[in-house]
Amino acid sequence: MTKYNIQSILDFLKSSHISNGEFKSTPYKYKMFFKLFLINLLIVVLLSIVTGFLRLKFNISFKEVDLQLPMIWLLNLTMIPVLEEIAFRLPLIYKKNNIVLSFSAITYFTTSLLLADGALDISTNIYLRLIISVVIGVVIFFLLSLKSIENKISKFWETYSKLIFYVLLLLFTLGHIENYILTSITLLLMPILLLPQFIGGVFLSFIRTKFGFEYAILFHILINLFAFGPQIIMYLIH
Repeated sequence: MTKYNIQSILDFLKSSHISNGEFKSTPYKYKMFFKLFLINLLIVVLLSIVTGFLRLKFNISFKEVDLQLPMIWLLNLTMIPVLEEIAFRLPLIYKKNNIVLSFSAITYFTTSLLLADGALDISTNIYLRLIISVVIGVVIFFLLSLKSIENKISKFWETYSKLIFYVLLLLFTLGHIENYILTSITLLLMPILLLPQFIGGVFLSFIRTKFGFEYAILFHILINLFAFGPQIIMYLIH
């Protein structure tokens, strides 16, 4: 049976070899899944200490969201991880529907930056953003329904799978810039501040391709749960 560890992640990052699942034994799959989750959690905790120190030292602030805390937590434990996995991990394995859903989700994130105050802003131009996202998805669906175009896209995906992996990883990482109030020092330190998201994106891509898409969603939700857990506990205590 395949055993995964930190070296497996490093090898994946170098090769980004895409394979559609490798496990048949569910108990062993869960064992490897939680092993990788604990490795990722340890790395993220260590990186968060560094980024936390930088935020304090240089007075770097997170952008405030005009929502009640429970709603922020709910969205970050449901809608946001699902949409991010659809946008940035689902299309790692080529299928027409994967591409359609991915483009729709990416459009939602893009319009949320252009027409609202980020993806967590579920009030400003929300219907317009959703309509645009659906329209883009429908257009992509009909384009891929043309056999000549679909054949070219599928061949491109197969030929340049490594490039697609890195583009999606970069988009996922850079998308988290919206979490911060942008200043010159924030932009200068951004490669370090976004390192937890970059590492998380690598693990999530690995989980998606080796375990399956639903496991990537679960992995992402668990990461967010641990990230917001202390804040949620303090809120409930008080």
